[in-house]
Amino acid sequence: MGAILAALFFEPAAASSADEVTAGRRRNPLLEAAFPPFFRENVRYSNNGGNNMDALMVRGVEDPFSFTDAGAGRRDAFLRRDASWRRMLVQQPAARKIGCTEQRGQYEKMFYSATLSEPRGLRMATLYDIAYQFMDTPKALKSYDSFGVYWRVPEHDPKVGEWSWKVGSYEVAMEKFENDVAVVVLRNVAGNRPPDWCSKPGKASLSKKY
Repeated sequence: MGAILAALFFEPAAASSADEVTAGRRRNPLLEAAFPPFFRENVRYSNNGGNNMDALMVRGVEDPFSFTDAGAGRRDAFLRRDASWRRMLVQQPAARKIGCTEQRGQYEKMFYSATLSEPRGLRMATLYDIAYQFMDTPKALKSYDSFGVYWRVPEHDPKVGEWSWKVGSYEVAMEKFENDVAVVVLRNVAGNRPPDWCSKPGKASLSKKY
């Protein structure tokens, strides 16, 4: 039964090494189909082989929660607190740590980073709620706010260059993550208040009846 549940992304499969969690991962195909903006493909810079974080960002003109505009039946199925997608692992072998980076400020930019532990494996509920909490509501996106999900391969992290420590951005924040951090949430917001990463209330429900 355990092997079947692991194949269905409900029970975590153990990784034999940190490399298997990143380079050897298999992303959940059902979640990829339901939440495309959370599963964008990495795009590398041709000059240094580092991944381009800006290419992963979902900006204010886009709607990562487009299913909320679907018919009532489909919308209700998604927004139930006990919806099965919330319990599904985002990948196998299971990711046990998720990284978070946040850029704040439109001009004098500050970068914050943190690592959150997910001992039972990273579930879509956590990934979704972190993004939903940040956006506050899918109908209130600002043009200057954005988020993205980086499916990390450490050897292709953004490269730290000569000037990075003075004018750097994601590459500096990414330097702090250990190799077993498999998934990184990227957030970009104009405000200057430091983020509260640990505040992850279950906000998947937009309807009071749930």
